[in-house]
Amino acid sequence: MRVLGILACTIIGGTILYSAVAAIALFALDTLGIPTGINGPILFLLFPASYVFAAWAGSRLIKKKQTAPAAEAAAKTTFRRAPIGIAIGAILIIIAGIHYLEYRAESSAKAFCDAALVGTPIEDVAAAARGKGTDMLRRIKLDSVTVGFTGLPPYSRHFCEVEAVDGKVTKAKYLYLD
Repeated sequence: MRVLGILACTIIGGTILYSAVAAIALFALDTLGIPTGINGPILFLLFPASYVFAAWAGSRLIKKKQTAPAAEAAAKTTFRRAPIGIAIGAILIIIAGIHYLEYRAESSAKAFCDAALVGTPIEDVAAAARGKGTDMLRRIKLDSVTVGFTGLPPYSRHFCEVEAVDGKVTKAKYLYLD
């Protein structure tokens, strides 16, 4: 029963805490005028920390409600329950890592598209594309440039496709393939 209580506190408390802290952090960053590109790493760090704190707080709350004999029995079984906490922490770290990889690939593709302004020479865009993205997902032609960024390998791909007519950029669009 104690494990279910800690799990419930972790899920509910962690979600509420993450939402509140993330909203405050994003509001503060926006108010200070800090560019939005920094938000991804900050949210990446807040996500697991909020759930770890909620699990710790939930275990402290449940431990206070136990009587002395129950507390002694719980102390003896603490080491048997430690793998559950480690597994939950590992799962949360994996989820946060996936979120960060997707965020990084998407923002890189959108930033490349934003840099390819209409009317820019396609040669300038092609020169900028040579060092960007994944090598296998980059195609440079006379009338178009496509640069791909990988999120969660190998499935998630974010692309910026730039089209040109008469050597000038006419359209840049973001594409996502899953």
